Amino acid sequence: LEFRRVLFRSVPQSEGTPEASSGASTPAVAKSGGTNSERIVLFPLAQTRVAGQELLCGLSIAQVVQILEPLPMIPVPFAPPHVAGFVMWREQALPVLQLSLSLGVSDAATSSRMMIVRHGREFIALLTPQTMQARRLPLPHQPCPTPAGLAPTAILGTFQSDSEMLVVPNLSRLARPQSLGA
Repeated sequence: LEFRRVLFRSVPQSEGTPEASSGASTPAVAKSGGTNSERIVLFPLAQTRVAGQELLCGLSIAQVVQILEPLPMIPVPFAPPHVAGFVMWREQALPVLQLSLSLGVSDAATSSRMMIVRHGREFIALLTPQTMQARRLPLPHQPCPTPAGLAPTAILGTFQSDSEMLVVPNLSRLARPQSLGA
């Protein structure tokens, strides 16, 4: 099981560069060299370590459309706990997911950003922490079992890299209407 293959499994090659809505505090994830097909965006999922390692979420940079300050949200009554609500973005209503809760992380990292990600032809908004980084592939990694407590059906793959555990979310599963409480 190769990290690159899992990460880019559902990313069309033509998808472009993320854009920042406010330059000062938004990470320049796509401007530091390399092609988008060879870079990932990583951000912490949990406040504590899992099995002694920092738990990070990894998304292809080609999936990231925009990183911005959180938009005003419309709450959804009776929605699952990981669905924070809906936002209006470019005249589209997008579901907003607390990705940490979607993946089963109980002590989610504090969310202070919103990341709009492309999944196929659809967009979803993810609440993310301020801290993000872009890394070039390949990364040294080893496939590892999904830690106890995380939702294996919401995860495409889990990998160990140095002192980090990288989780690739299953956006197909998380964006399904039944996952959103519909």
